[in-house]
Amino acid sequence: MNVTSAPPPPENPNRLTTGPTEGYYSSPRTEFRRARARSQTVVFGSAIIGVIALFLLGFLGVNGALPVPFGGDFSKEEVFAEPGDIPCPTAGARAENPAGVSLRILNTTSTPGLAGSVGASLEELGYTIAGTDNAAQYHGVARIEAGPRGVDAAYTIARYFPGDVRIILNSSEDLSLTILLGNQFTTLVPPEERATLLESKGPLVPLSGCLPVAEPADGWEVPESGQSGQSGQSGASGASGEDQTSVEEGTDEGEG
Repeated sequence: MNVTSAPPPPENPNRLTTGPTEGYYSSPRTEFRRARARSQTVVFGSAIIGVIALFLLGFLGVNGALPVPFGGDFSKEEVFAEPGDIPCPTAGARAENPAGVSLRILNTTSTPGLAGSVGASLEELGYTIAGTDNAAQYHGVARIEAGPRGVDAAYTIARYFPGDVRIILNSSEDLSLTILLGNQFTTLVPPEERATLLESKGPLVPLSGCLPVAEPADGWEVPESGQSGQSGQSGASGASGEDQTSVEEGTDEGEG
């Protein structure tokens, strides 16, 4: 009995035989579509990963978990010191010459003549003493009040007071300062140290928590109408209630 084998299947035109291995032939159009699909997958995947990374960085930055090197200056407006705040010295400022600086010294302690004696010592250094008086008690070593133009002078004279000295901004327009001698004040630094400090022109160190001082509308130069001693008389009245608890009677006039 004769068995007739089935005819071979028709040749697949896309089947390619190359030596011992064989595969399927892909047209250039098919290969192009596959390559484009792979490229799109990579692009879209990278974009999604990038968006997720940016979201995480922004979330961490807003919550303070990640330091932001460029800060928030793009959206934050700089805050300047106002009367009653602690002002910073001018950027890069150094100790100033006492010439032209006028001082009003207020004794808030129970020690008679203290403002006069301190005023005499500071006058020897070259400061002008505009007046001495008594005032409501200040709890601390000393408090120095100055307008925008007198902040550097306040930081300079604060070096002659040992201990914690507060510097407060007021509305004075010239180089007049108001100094309140507090109940923790005893004396200035020794005379030999004063002489050294007077010759020293070292950099002024800002107090903790200070705010920058905005430049006055008419510039840093002291106006002719606002010479020292004219606008510093409101210093004691600017002291906050927490610094004043009692009022001493009498004045220091003639006691220094």
